[in-house]
Amino acid sequence: MNIPHYLPNLVSIVFWVLPSCTSLPPLGQLPNLKDLYLGNLESLTKISGDDLCADKRAFPLMSRLTLSGMSSLQEWNTTYCGEDGREEFMFPLLHDLVIQNCPRLRLKPCPPLFHRWRIFHSDEVLNFREECDRSAAPRTSLVVSSLGYRGSWSLLSHLSTLEELDIKYLTVSSLPECMRQLVSLRLLVLFYCENIMLPVWLGDLKSLQSLHIKGCLTIKSMPSSIQQLTKLQLLHIRSNAELKKWCQSQRKWKLAHIKDIKSGSMVIALVLYKRDYGCGGTLQRAGIRLCVVTWRGNSVETGANCRKTLL
Repeated sequence: MNIPHYLPNLVSIVFWVLPSCTSLPPLGQLPNLKDLYLGNLESLTKISGDDLCADKRAFPLMSRLTLSGMSSLQEWNTTYCGEDGREEFMFPLLHDLVIQNCPRLRLKPCPPLFHRWRIFHSDEVLNFREECDRSAAPRTSLVVSSLGYRGSWSLLSHLSTLEELDIKYLTVSSLPECMRQLVSLRLLVLFYCENIMLPVWLGDLKSLQSLHIKGCLTIKSMPSSIQQLTKLQLLHIRSNAELKKWCQSQRKWKLAHIKDIKSGSMVIALVLYKRDYGCGGTLQRAGIRLCVVTWRGNSVETGANCRKTLL
C-alpha cells in the first residue's frame, strides 16, 4: 500500500472505536503526519515497527501521540530496524505523548523519546522491566496519575535527564527510591497524594528548583535534608494548613535558603484540558485565545484575555 502517494499532506489521524482492528497500516510513511490518536481499539494487542514503519525512516514530523482506552494492548515496541539495519526510535521527535487507560501495556526495549509524557492509569508502563542503554536520551517532563498503584516505579531509573515530575492522586506512602537517580530534576509537583510522606533522601535531588505540594495532608513537615537543596528557589504549599504552619515557623531556620515560599493562589491553565483528554476541537471555536483561572479561596478570577469562560 503506497500511503504517501494517496495522502501526502495528511497531518492528523484519529483511529477511534474500531473493535475489529488487529494491526495498523504503515502510517510512518506519511511525510507530514504530526498527530496520531489511537483510542478504544479493543482487538489491538501490539504496536510494532513491522506494521507502522515498513523498514524506512518513519514519522519524520510526528509531534503528538495518544494511546487511550486500549484495554487489550500489551506491547509497544518503541524502536524498529531502519534502512541501514540500525535500531531507530519509532517516533524521533515526539513533543507530547499521552498514555491513558492502557492497563496491560508494556514498553520494549526502551522508553520512547519525548518532551512531555503523561501516564494516566496505565500501571504496567511505570513498571518498566527491560534493560536499556538509552537512559541519557533527552526527556523533559513526566506527569503520572494512577489511583491505588503500588507497584514498581522502575521506569524512572531510565529517565535520568528528566527535568519535571508531576505526581497526582497516588496512594503510596512514600516516594519511590529510584527517584534519587533523577539528577536533572528541577520541578517536583505532588498533587493530592493522600498517604505520601517526604523521604530523608529528598536532599539528593540536588538540581531541584521548585517544589509544589497541594493536599497531601500526611505531609506535616519537611525532612531536614531539605537544607541540602541549595538550588531550591520556590516552595508552594496549597490545601495543607498544618504544613503551611510548619513552613511559616521554619522560614528563618530550615527554610532560610529558599527564596520564595508561597501558600496563596494557584494558577491553572484550562487551555490544556481538551488536549489532555483527547476531546477534540479547539478553544478557539469557543472564542477563547487564552484562559487562565486563579483560585483564591472559594472565588474564581479569570484573566483579562478570556473572551468567554468554560466555567
